[in-house]
Amino acid sequence: MKNVLLIKGIHTKSSQLLLFVVLLLCLLLGGTSRAQWESTGGPGTGAAVKCFVVNGNNVFTGTWGGPSGYSGGVYLSTNEGTNWIPHNTGLADTAVLALNIIGEKLFAGTLTGGVYISSNNGENWVSASNGLTNINVVSFAVLDTDLFCGTYGGVFHSTDSGTSWIEVNNGLPIASPLIVSALATIGTNLFAGTDAYGVFFSADNGSNWTEVNNGLTNTRVTSLAAIGNNLFAGTFSGVFLSTDNGTTWINTQGLAGVIVNALITIGPNIFAGSDGGGIFLSTDNGSIWTSVGLGMPNTTIYAFASNGLKIFAGTLSGIVYRRNLSEIITSLENNQTDLPRDFTISQNYPNPFNPSTTITFSIASEEFVTLKVFNSLGEEIADLVNETKPAGNYSISFDASKLSSGIYFYELQTGSFVETKKMILIR
Repeated sequence: MKNVLLIKGIHTKSSQLLLFVVLLLCLLLGGTSRAQWESTGGPGTGAAVKCFVVNGNNVFTGTWGGPSGYSGGVYLSTNEGTNWIPHNTGLADTAVLALNIIGEKLFAGTLTGGVYISSNNGENWVSASNGLTNINVVSFAVLDTDLFCGTYGGVFHSTDSGTSWIEVNNGLPIASPLIVSALATIGTNLFAGTDAYGVFFSADNGSNWTEVNNGLTNTRVTSLAAIGNNLFAGTFSGVFLSTDNGTTWINTQGLAGVIVNALITIGPNIFAGSDGGGIFLSTDNGSIWTSVGLGMPNTTIYAFASNGLKIFAGTLSGIVYRRNLSEIITSLENNQTDLPRDFTISQNYPNPFNPSTTITFSIASEEFVTLKVFNSLGEEIADLVNETKPAGNYSISFDASKLSSGIYFYELQTGSFVETKKMILIR
């Protein structure tokens, strides 16, 4: 009897093993068909990936260890992220927040060391901060052959590839610090996005600036990007669009309430990297945003780059992810033909949370939608959505940094559908 039982045990385990292998293969094949993001495994230092620049087959990334103390610096990949090599010789400050290139000259903006320049693909760096009265460099832009950098003290302009710098802050706010977090160009026009004061416009190489914030309801600007004459601003409350050089702005709404850290435009497509919510894509100037972060466990995105075939995403965890652009577009087209059949709202994630969380919901048909947050007394404390939306899947970030610990409720209402869920804020 024992022998029979033993044989039956072996047979059962073999069947279970076979079933496990079959299921695993199905999952692997299914994941491949859905085209997920792939971790490159690097740079692998633990330092957050804050910026990129691409030069032919070379992909450079700048990293910052932050308060964690991880080693940052510049890393180079010549094989689309499969391997990363540190390129920090001469780089006295390895907190690299900005990268750009003019011709064969590579520029690195650092947190406390100003600007560095390399003429040999990052093999060696030399300081290029003459005239730079603020050495906290966080952004770059190139206009023709001129180089601009955004700092904690405004904008600086170089006409000689970083050999010397001139402060160009006329018309910008008098503030300390004045963090110019993003720079962008459309034609001969230059735009500066600031951390607290919105967007400013210059038509004369930064000599004079004009505030252009009409309709920009959140003035904490993290990123700027352009498609043709359309200018996009990533903020602490979604993505805003201007079609008239910043004179007026509209909130693209699909990401309302989401903290957007990074933007990149590739052809007619614009990607947004969020703070904890992953990656979103719009192919229609922000009218509809779709989550395209499948396969990416690190959902705080700080930077993007593309070599035309692949898109690269830099994360808080220090890992660079990559994905074929054609796969994303194909996947998006397939998803758009498979609209949700029901009205649903999911449990927020994370929950409990501190201080922000993400709420996702689905709309089966075009309806007027409200999404509100209430405290335990039933008092409304946030109006996250209040507009007509087309059928689709949506993700909204809720920032509770000004609220105290406790139980809160969020309610989705559209037509005859109403559903309320509980969430917990823990300080």
